[in-house]
Amino acid sequence: MLKYEGRAGWAIIFGRLLVGWMETHPEEMQDVDYGVGNPTHTGRQPIQHIEAIMDAAYTEDMTRALPPSARQAATDW
Repeated sequence: MLKYEGRAGWAIIFGRLLVGWMETHPEEMQDVDYGVGNPTHTGRQPIQHIEAIMDAAYTEDMTRALPPSARQAATDW
């Protein structure tokens, strides 16, 4: 469950788990240049869950293996 009681704090945890898995499985990531989340339907409300998880993962990703979201691309890349 990503959203609980109106808050989407689980996205941060899922993002950290994603990056943690990538860091602990370098043999499976060696040929991967970057990860891309399958975009959520633009009308999905109140949260676009994949983008929220990818935003959190990008924040945790020190190697920058994950690309920024469209929001982050405007400021980070």
